[in-house]
Amino acid sequence: MRLHHATLQNFRCAVFALSCLAGVVPSLAAQGISSPFDKRGEKPRRLYVLHSGIHTIVANPSVNISAERLEKGLRDRGVAPQDIVAMTNPFPKATWKSMFPKEAIEMFLDSLTPTSKITTDAYRRMHAALRDRKATSEDEIIWIGHSAGGQLGMTVAHLAHSLDRYPDFAKEVSPYRITMVVTLGTPVGANLLPESVQLRNYYSHGDDVVRMATKTKWLTSLAFGFKGELQPCSSVLCKSWKARVFSDVRHNAWTKEERIIDRIVSELGPEYSPPWHSALCADNGMALAQVLCRALDRELHISYEDPPRIKRK
Repeated sequence: MRLHHATLQNFRCAVFALSCLAGVVPSLAAQGISSPFDKRGEKPRRLYVLHSGIHTIVANPSVNISAERLEKGLRDRGVAPQDIVAMTNPFPKATWKSMFPKEAIEMFLDSLTPTSKITTDAYRRMHAALRDRKATSEDEIIWIGHSAGGQLGMTVAHLAHSLDRYPDFAKEVSPYRITMVVTLGTPVGANLLPESVQLRNYYSHGDDVVRMATKTKWLTSLAFGFKGELQPCSSVLCKSWKARVFSDVRHNAWTKEERIIDRIVSELGPEYSPPWHSALCADNGMALAQVLCRALDRELHISYEDPPRIKRK
C-alpha cells in the first residue's frame, strides 16, 4: 500500500481496528461522473462494454461466460440490449493439456502496455461494436471487466483519452468517452488512466487468484520476465478512484453474484451506501464497525460493501 504518511498517521487506528474485524484492508479512491449534453442538446447515451478474463480449466467451458453473465444481469435490471457490448474474449481456451495457458498470461502482461497487440486489437473491436450501435464520441462508455478483462479495460480507456499520442493508430479508430472502468477481481499491473475516468476496483479477500498473482512476483519474473508488480488494487491514489471490498467472493463467482451486479448498476445512480451502514443495523456490536467503515470510505476511498465478519466466542 502506498499511502501518504500523514494519512496513514491519521487513520492507522481505524485501519487496524477494521482490519481486525474484516480481515483485510487493500490499498485504494473516489467519485463523480458528469453527464454533459451533446451538441444537439440531448443527453448522451450510456453504453456498457463487457469483457471476460483469462480462461482456465476450472472455469465454465464458455470462454466468454463473464461477459455473458454481466450482459444478462444488466438486461434484467433494465439496460437496453443495444446499449450493451459483450466483447469477444481473445484469451485462449484452456484444455487438459494446457490448463492455465501460458499464452494467456503473456497476453495479460502485454495488456499493461497501450501499444501492445492485445490492447490495440481490443480497441479496434470496441470501436467496431460501438460504431455498429451508432455510438458517438460524446456518449458515455462504462467498461466492466472480469479479471484480466479489467486490466485490459484500464489500458483501453487510456488509449481512448490519449489517441493524440498515437497518431498512426488514431487514423484507424475514433475517440470514445470512457468515463468509468469497473474491475472485478483484477490483479492490477498498470494504471495509466486520467483523473477524468472513474476507476472502481472490486476486491475480495476470498479471491485466491488475485491473492496468488499478487504474492508470487518471483514466479512472473522467472517464467515471463515480468519485472513489474501486480497489486490487488491500483496503487495510484486520485480523486476518481475507489475500492469496493466484498466478503468471500471466489474468483469465478464475481459475475454470478446478484449483489455484485446490483452494486455495479448503482455506481452511476443516486448517492448510495451499503445497506448494512443503516442505523437499523447498528446493534449487536456493529456501530463501531460502521463508524470506522464510513471514515475509510470518506478519507481513503475504501468502501466495505459487506458487514465485517465478527467472530464471537
